[in-house]
Amino acid sequence: MLTISVLNFNGNEVLDSCLDSIVSQDLPKPNEIQLIDNKSTDGSALKAFRKYPIKYLIEESNEHQFITGLNSSFRYAQYEHALFITQDVQMQPGSIQSLFNLSLKYPDAIIQPVFYGTDGKVQNAGMRLYWPFYGIAQREIYNETFYETKIVTTTAFIMTKSVFKKVGEFDTNLAPGHYEDVDYSLRANSMGIRLFVDRDSKAIHQGAESFNRVYGRKGISKHGHKNRI
Repeated sequence: MLTISVLNFNGNEVLDSCLDSIVSQDLPKPNEIQLIDNKSTDGSALKAFRKYPIKYLIEESNEHQFITGLNSSFRYAQYEHALFITQDVQMQPGSIQSLFNLSLKYPDAIIQPVFYGTDGKVQNAGMRLYWPFYGIAQREIYNETFYETKIVTTTAFIMTKSVFKKVGEFDTNLAPGHYEDVDYSLRANSMGIRLFVDRDSKAIHQGAESFNRVYGRKGISKHGHKNRI
């Protein structure tokens, strides 16, 4: 019924919090958790595999290639509904069930939760699109239980394998990451796929934690500029 994929790279400092936030919830059944590891060197993936009810540990061949991990999470999902979560996200109680319920109702949609920073402030409640090819996170939450957005972030989101097959894989030319969400959302929208924010689903995001560690802020800016072009 539901595959939950967590993408990890050297996540010793954050992975337990992410997985704790998942396994502590009343999850739809049947379900499976798979851990996609981007060639970590800190032993975090194996430690998590031994500690948590993870069905599959999928080891990628590329170090910190966010987009290849994204594709693998949907390619190897056993169930039709697939939830992708990055290692620095903590799903709040009831949020996974809320996303799943909305995905059941709208199987041809891509849906994200509302993201909050560790300071409690809204970090991403959907994204606006500015040209050329520039997505900006909005901070205001609309009154509706769920509402449409121009861009769905890849920090955590749910979609069906049918949508993944229809839209295709995330563009690996944008590796290691950044603006792959803008590109995918535009492609999906052009095919009639709707993009939603689930107001009842909440997540805490530490904010590009693994990207910051590997590339630093200047490196993130560099990749963002390249991919936007």
